[in-house]
Amino acid sequence: MSVRKQINKLLDKCNEQELEQIYKLSMTVKPVVEEVRVVKKVSGDVKVDFLCGSWMHLCGTVANWVYSAHFSKSKTQTSDSVLSQVKVCYAAQLPMRLVAVIDKELVGTASVQAKSDCGRYAPNICWVVVPKEYKKLKVEDKLINRCKEVAKSMGYKEIYYEGKRHNT
Repeated sequence: MSVRKQINKLLDKCNEQELEQIYKLSMTVKPVVEEVRVVKKVSGDVKVDFLCGSWMHLCGTVANWVYSAHFSKSKTQTSDSVLSQVKVCYAAQLPMRLVAVIDKELVGTASVQAKSDCGRYAPNICWVVVPKEYKKLKVEDKLINRCKEVAKSMGYKEIYYEGKRHNT
């Protein structure tokens, strides 16, 4: 069993408070060498699902990705504030966090949040993160399409992404 699988197995047994402590500690560790990713050849289909429920153990990783991709140079957002925002997620109302997984391995994430548009709210796709080693699998397209489906199922006629309005 790989080290990563062993760690994930141990993390599955942790409660939410222990996971938060582990996440905080991991954010204080400075890497000695640049992060090296060893990506196994993925063979399964990309599954896009809600973060809440059975994927909540991925909150720390999702928050790390979002912070690194969108807020690492921000003076107002911290990794802890991003984690607390990522943990607020639902399956039937906004904000929603979606994860893309292949064979139980996280390969991407996106969020759908409320955006004020002329006094009314419309969903906004944001915090889309897909590591470059998974880009060729069109994970980002699958996440965005799922976000549109979710918005449509909630009765929204339009959704925003990158500041542009799109029909659902």
